[in-house]
Amino acid sequence: MRTIIFFFMLIGSLHAVALNKALTYEEALEMAKEQNKRVMVLMVQDNCRYCKAMKANTFSDTEVIERINKHYIFVELHRYNDSYPKQKFAVYGVPTTFFVYNDGTLIMKGAGGYWNKEDFFSFMDDADFKVNKKIRDNSDGEG
Repeated sequence: MRTIIFFFMLIGSLHAVALNKALTYEEALEMAKEQNKRVMVLMVQDNCRYCKAMKANTFSDTEVIERINKHYIFVELHRYNDSYPKQKFAVYGVPTTFFVYNDGTLIMKGAGGYWNKEDFFSFMDDADFKVNKKIRDNSDGEG
């Protein structure tokens, strides 16, 4: 029986979906430009239990991963150790999530705290709304 359970767990893990990740903020912007996507930044720090919970729960969910991968390049940055434009990313606590256009412009202010799947989707909906509004506003002036 253990062998059968292990076999199904192994097969399931082979089909797991992975986040489309960059190692640095600069690499994320570059990848986003190449793939015509935006950047999602997760700001973390060591020993943050909410950061760990969000990575373990929210960012391991297949639906969340697929939705992020569809429009974003994901990058996880350490609040104190990584290089990023600190004046742009106001981090008052961790985890904090930011959505950024591929030119480095913030889509909206970052949202701090742990987000479960449903709340994270709501936050992504807000970012998507702002992106779509910008697209509509820009296309209204043409023609």
